[in-house]
Amino acid sequence: MAYSAIKLYKENKDGKKFVIIYYKHDGSTLRHRTGIVLPIKDFDKKASRVKPSNHSYESYNEIISNAHELIEDIILDYVKRNGIKPSGKYIKDQLKAGRKIRKQTLDADLIDCYSDFLNEKKILFTSPDKSPTSLRDYVSTENALIEYSHVNGPSCPTDLNDMKWLNKFNIFLSKPRPKLKDYRFKTSEQNDKTRSKRFGVLKNFGDWLLKEKFLNDTEILDNFKVTVQNKSYYTLKLEELGLIQNHKFKSIPQQKAIDMFVVACHTGLRYSDVTRINKARIRIHKKVSILILNNQKTKVKIEVPLSEKVLQILDKYNYNLNLMTSQKTNYYIHKALKNINPFLDEYEYGLEGDTLPKHELVTFHTGRRTFITNLVNNNVSLNAIMKMTGHKKISTLQKYINPDYDLVMDNIRIFNDL
Repeated sequence: MAYSAIKLYKENKDGKKFVIIYYKHDGSTLRHRTGIVLPIKDFDKKASRVKPSNHSYESYNEIISNAHELIEDIILDYVKRNGIKPSGKYIKDQLKAGRKIRKQTLDADLIDCYSDFLNEKKILFTSPDKSPTSLRDYVSTENALIEYSHVNGPSCPTDLNDMKWLNKFNIFLSKPRPKLKDYRFKTSEQNDKTRSKRFGVLKNFGDWLLKEKFLNDTEILDNFKVTVQNKSYYTLKLEELGLIQNHKFKSIPQQKAIDMFVVACHTGLRYSDVTRINKARIRIHKKVSILILNNQKTKVKIEVPLSEKVLQILDKYNYNLNLMTSQKTNYYIHKALKNINPFLDEYEYGLEGDTLPKHELVTFHTGRRTFITNLVNNNVSLNAIMKMTGHKKISTLQKYINPDYDLVMDNIRIFNDL
């Protein structure tokens, strides 16, 4: 039987209520705020859970459960030692002491500190105007820190501002994970771009450690950089896209993944936006179907004309392309392209002459690059493309453009006619 309860408490100016952990004993009351604020309709009082109708119900319920379990542990520990229940003030003091104790300890554990930091971020990122991808970066960084500690032992906050530790952590991320008995790694070796993201999160964490007085300085961390090598990403030519969309795949999952991918190639949408397409977001203007939605990542309103092929695919799946996860989609795209001979050819990528079969270089995001590059090659202005892709800066858009060198060579020949 639980000693405390999850309840709604008070009402703010927006008509929403605070989710609290409620405990009362001998007139001493604890109302611990979890940081979650909800409309009453989104809370299931019987189950003490946030309803699935709330878009952030999973992360909200995780935060609430963690807070509830922590308070229950404090109460249970006190009951075991003293035979009676604690006062609300005692629990409140214990909750406050948790972080203070770590501050007073010279060898405070880095992962414990990161856990506090991440809990604050989870509350922040439950806002609908925040990208869920960003929160995943914070969770992935926590996994990397935990795995590093399994291999190299525990770290403390001051390690984060130590060049030797930063280099060692960077090397750990870049290498295949060692085999450990009774431990399974969640992450694998990471490329330079992914490692750069991890260190971006660590710099944010460093600012938090400064604020919480775990660190006095972050100069070394702030100046640490992961060298990101520019790569030549693969982009489909229109003939290759035609081969893909006209091929009939025997595997149903492969066909679904390819259909989603073709929509991305025709619209330039990211996976997160392709899965949000529905009939209500499509308008007819001058006999052309226009998809109108707010870009999930940048929150910029985009308007994308839909081709006949896209409309056929949408009709096939009743205007719902949320068919599988992004990981599964990429897996089946790679499997599907092995069935088309030109995608078995080797392609040179990167700056060192490395080669891979084309099918291994194509991912769902290749669709966005294909859309942008082919529009540029057909003389569509960058400003017009930005209205369809949701990019805020031309410099960001330009990173997606892989020039068609055959066209470049044709253009160079005009100077021979002078």
